[in-house]
Amino acid sequence: RTVFLPAIGGTTIYLFGDLTAIHDNHRKLSSRPHDECNGSDAFGTDICTCRPYLTYAIEKAVATAQQNGCGCIAYFRKEGRALGEVTKFRVYNMRKYQKGGDRPETYFQMTKNIAGVVDARAQELMPDVFHWLGVKKIDTLLSMSKDKYEAITKFGSIVVESRESLPESLVPAGAHTEISAKISSGYLGFQPRKEDADTERRYLYTLESIRERCKKVFDLGKTGKLLYFDVDMSQMKNTSRIVIDCIKRHYPDLKIPPHSRLRHFESGGHDRLGELSMRWKKFHVDALERTRRRIDLIVVSVLLDAGAGKDWKYTDHSWGEEVYSRSEGLGLASLDMFRNGMFSSATEEQRVDSVGLRALDQSDLERGFQVRANNSLIGLEGRFAMLQRLAQALEASPEIFGSPQGTFRPGHLVDHILKHAYSNSRRVSVRVLWQALIDGLSTVFPDNSSLGLGDAYRYPPLQDSSSSVDNLKDVVPFHKLSQWMAYSLIEPLTELGIHFVDEWLLTGLAEYRNGGLFVDSKLLVPREPEKAFHQSFTVDDPLIVEWRALTVALLDLTAIEIWEKLGKSSLEMPMSCILEGGTWRCGRELAFENREGGTSPILVDSKGDVF
Repeated sequence: RTVFLPAIGGTTIYLFGDLTAIHDNHRKLSSRPHDECNGSDAFGTDICTCRPYLTYAIEKAVATAQQNGCGCIAYFRKEGRALGEVTKFRVYNMRKYQKGGDRPETYFQMTKNIAGVVDARAQELMPDVFHWLGVKKIDTLLSMSKDKYEAITKFGSIVVESRESLPESLVPAGAHTEISAKISSGYLGFQPRKEDADTERRYLYTLESIRERCKKVFDLGKTGKLLYFDVDMSQMKNTSRIVIDCIKRHYPDLKIPPHSRLRHFESGGHDRLGELSMRWKKFHVDALERTRRRIDLIVVSVLLDAGAGKDWKYTDHSWGEEVYSRSEGLGLASLDMFRNGMFSSATEEQRVDSVGLRALDQSDLERGFQVRANNSLIGLEGRFAMLQRLAQALEASPEIFGSPQGTFRPGHLVDHILKHAYSNSRRVSVRVLWQALIDGLSTVFPDNSSLGLGDAYRYPPLQDSSSSVDNLKDVVPFHKLSQWMAYSLIEPLTELGIHFVDEWLLTGLAEYRNGGLFVDSKLLVPREPEKAFHQSFTVDDPLIVEWRALTVALLDLTAIEIWEKLGKSSLEMPMSCILEGGTWRCGRELAFENREGGTSPILVDSKGDVF
């Protein structure tokens, strides 16, 4: 019989400070269990985060010692996940030269293809060194590994008070594949450092915070602690069935395009933007500039895309005098305005720039949207105000939107993203795009909460005993317009050859079509239907916050049901496709079946800047 002996060697313990602090509950202990990685620890390769995390943990250990505590680094000789150095280098080689290049979705499979197993470190034995030291409590565990955390805490003899991830700024350029794959598999995500100023406020602008806070609201529903809705999970299978039926009806081959503003430009089966792009190509506009122009258009069009009201209509004079309403009409109106040079300082060029936006008058938008006495548009003033804020934001962030020629355009975002791609592969984290939108456009997006956090609002049941006016633990972020813009921008950026390795970080959108789906399918049941269905609410009303949070959480659960029923993975059918072919489309169909004009089951006062 063949016996495999993992390449596990000895263990070295490095202690910083007073050792007696280990047994003193009133003093701090920080610790990192670190597995040997010669390529990174000794030679500084950038393919993984081992050396940066080790040096960061040593700094933390020294800082703990300086605070009269103790820092502990346990260094385990487990080279290459205890599979050995040769195996590790073979895996690196396979990752690099596989079809499609190195990417998170195949990260663990590459190791299994070479070694037969993903990991041979026997982490169950790892905590023995801490038991030998007499550790009962670790105040700060410096490890993102779920396996190490679960091994340490499994039997309850060691309590971990907090975990601290490696700051994202310390991740080497070539290590994003590894870190994205690990976070996707359950590792601790990136968090701001606790000693950084305004940590919580910045955290609420992250994608991770949206899922985390919305899940907290959903968890309250499991114990009946919600204020306005009951969650009837017995309806989940029925809701999923309705959505799957909608997908199969519209996309029988299951080839669903992504949820994007670009879909509205295709209304009536006309590829308007494709025709415009072909015209640009005919006049020798290169691929990069064509992408810049598409981004120009998308940014403006998304900002103008909020509830138009049931009475407003738009006539497309360029394609057979067809009449559209709602998002399709708004999209086509913005496309026509863009095509006519309304947003450009050089009217002969179809682009968007800050000078052209500043020159706009509200009456220009009225004409562009075909607003008349008998064709009123909700929130025209709010839309115009956002375009003016966009002009200011473009000029305030020259590192993202500027150019050597002195023009400030949304389209220059593509140049910014290309600078952050991994080497020459054009592979990039969606966080780069997200951070650019948040840093560059946060002043553009609406802030109806008076918190200075954009589309984020207080939800009283999340308050704890320490909550105060300055405490933000009860704030639930959604950033719907920002995410809608991100989804829409990913499509032209992908067509340029840019690949986002962690698009899964984007959540389902907390808007009234997705939310209406769960209400109309009886998965969400208002406790006071007379109030919920017959009043109108401001966007920061706790009822709306609760509804939107539940929507985000239920979209994740619905996606899982759909993947299982259709035999698809999240890579084959990402959330953007679930939204486009399923939840958003199905929610809209149910709205028209149940209410005249397809209105939302729950009405929100719209200023034209959120819904």
